[in-house]
Amino acid sequence: STDKSYCSFAWLCESKGQNDGEAEKIAKLYEKYAYNFVTDTETSYSYNDKTSTLTTNYKYTLDKKEESTADGTVMGILPHQYKNMTGYTYLDNEARTIRGNMKYLVGDSYSTNLKYSGILPSMPSIYTSDHDELAGYVKDFMEEYGPTDTKVTKEEYGENTYDTGKKMNRAIQVMEAAEECGDTDSANKLLKGLEAELSDWFTYSGEDDTKYFYYDSDVGSLLGFPQAYYTVDGLTDHHFHYGYFIAAAAQVGLRAKQWIKKYANVIDELIGDIATETKNSPTARYPFLRQFSTWEGHSWASGHANFADGNNQESSSEAINAWAALILYGEATHN
Repeated sequence: STDKSYCSFAWLCESKGQNDGEAEKIAKLYEKYAYNFVTDTETSYSYNDKTSTLTTNYKYTLDKKEESTADGTVMGILPHQYKNMTGYTYLDNEARTIRGNMKYLVGDSYSTNLKYSGILPSMPSIYTSDHDELAGYVKDFMEEYGPTDTKVTKEEYGENTYDTGKKMNRAIQVMEAAEECGDTDSANKLLKGLEAELSDWFTYSGEDDTKYFYYDSDVGSLLGFPQAYYTVDGLTDHHFHYGYFIAAAAQVGLRAKQWIKKYANVIDELIGDIATETKNSPTARYPFLRQFSTWEGHSWASGHANFADGNNQESSSEAINAWAALILYGEATHN
């Protein structure tokens, strides 16, 4: 309409069976929803621990213009969603996306149901006949990289949030291997090394301190210094880096309850920065699930969204490590 300051457009391309006027038919079907403008989208979730089912609800908020003749809108549904949905009737057309064929659903909400099967806190036990070989690997590691009184390993390089996180992750694996093959001395040394490294990062002793975390209220984010890969300058990769710290804290906490209580406030900040679950709270220090896209079903790594590939998520394995770390920390603290 010439006297209105709005317009609508819809994606009709790459739709299945659009020959012989099929695209025009789809456009006609879409037309009745053209005056229902999407002003907000929101997700909420609940977990049923009796059935191990996670239910996620997706809700659209619509501004219906006076010309509107229908309720709802045309919602795009991705494969990881519709494979976990039942009881819905989709439109005939589909579209290709990088995630697979998108289906379309008319309405203003839908829900998915996912089964949660749990995680292993560590690799399962091995045959005792292999313990000698495993003990040899532990011995080699301890001789070359074993912890000092103040560091998780003897290495001097890697004093930033990423390299330190990776070294702590490696030390955890060796600590578990040492426990498995009965090398309690090495396991205890590694545990103390992890405690020392984390304690160093979790405390601030003044201007000469070289490793610490800082909460910046202007941007609502926890910043780790020294940074790596633009975690401060670009707010990138926080779940990758902080996931290693949360995982290490969880593994220490599973073995040293008093230590984890001492630093619980700092660990809560690390978790809050990447996975705050509260919404729209006036006292919230962090946004809701900063790193995680509930519609895409995975997290994002970039803070500036200036990549040709979107917000960037180059290491899904490190993202999974972060979310597994939350579960382990919850186990360690009964939370």
